[in-house]
Amino acid sequence: MTRRAFWNLAGRAGRVGQDSVGVVGIAAGKDRNGVIDFVRQQTEELISQLVSIVRGLSATDLGQMEKVIHREEWSAFRSYIAHLFNELQNLQAVLGAAQQTLRDTLGYSTLESSTNPEDRKRAGALLKATHAYVTELSQHPENATLADATGFDPDGVRAAIIEMGNLEHRLQPSDWQPGSIFGSRSVLPQLVGVMLKVPQLRGELEKLAGSHGMDQRHIADIAKDWVSGVPLATLARKYFMKKDVDNDITVALSDTCKGIYKTLANFGTWGLAALSQMGPSGLNFETMSEQEKRTINTLPAMLYHGVATESAVLLRMNAVPRSIAPNLAAEMERELGSKRDEATIRTAREFLKSRTSQQWEKSRPKNAPMTGDDYREVWRILSGES
Repeated sequence: MTRRAFWNLAGRAGRVGQDSVGVVGIAAGKDRNGVIDFVRQQTEELISQLVSIVRGLSATDLGQMEKVIHREEWSAFRSYIAHLFNELQNLQAVLGAAQQTLRDTLGYSTLESSTNPEDRKRAGALLKATHAYVTELSQHPENATLADATGFDPDGVRAAIIEMGNLEHRLQPSDWQPGSIFGSRSVLPQLVGVMLKVPQLRGELEKLAGSHGMDQRHIADIAKDWVSGVPLATLARKYFMKKDVDNDITVALSDTCKGIYKTLANFGTWGLAALSQMGPSGLNFETMSEQEKRTINTLPAMLYHGVATESAVLLRMNAVPRSIAPNLAAEMERELGSKRDEATIRTAREFLKSRTSQQWEKSRPKNAPMTGDDYREVWRILSGES
């Protein structure tokens, strides 16, 4: 089991608002001592994250912990406290529970119970800073709520709301339609600019921009071209081939795949989904129809899968290659007629299973090197139908 898988499993138990102790059972198999060592390594890593950051503070920082706690390296801790606040929704209750909640974390309990007086002093400073941060959250409780809903920490939520409120163009529901946000007159460059101000998104987006001399408009253009179906090789030549050097298409393609499948597919989709939830987005989910909500909520999936319609997303979720998905989606919509808005992943799968070789060939993109049967076989293998 990888470390990531272990902590994903551990995260299912002992959550705030549930019992204070959660239990994760692991079958020891024939190597009980090996399993014990593995778990010990993981818990030691967890302890070290909070302990090391607190022990690394200078005397000056320790004296102004209320400010230090707003630094980027404290983002996960702020999210943890914001989740507690969002669960209890009461300032006094959170303040009263803060010390016990911190004691439930291995890092804080290690400091508080340490034989080293300096560790205990640092634990006290952390508790005091936590109280101050909770008081700040109480002034804008909506930030804690949005932090839970979006995955940003409250500081990231605040930055996003401020930046969106300062946009020259006041966002409207029409700006969030697929044809608008991925079209020629799109607000996507502005939204990418907002994402670059959010700590949870900024790092990876800046890596993409900095490594190829791009700005927020270039990143948005890549996203729009990707969703509109531009081939990877074309994207590589357009955005990732470096000028005045020996151009290597293999390197450019590698950079393109990293930019799309790592950065845009993860941080771009995360940002798009989160920003749609913010007040300045111009969207009111409470007054929307179910279909309108579905369209907005599908936007990140369109960016993730590189297609521009809900039907194409359903096909991509069924392992249909991106280049043929739009044509097949159009055929599916025609067959479903008035019921196309009710289509599900299962509907799309049944549609694909019913397609003949001739129908796959009819949907094949012009000048595609693959035949309809090739596309069909790729889908059958990837989907498990073969």
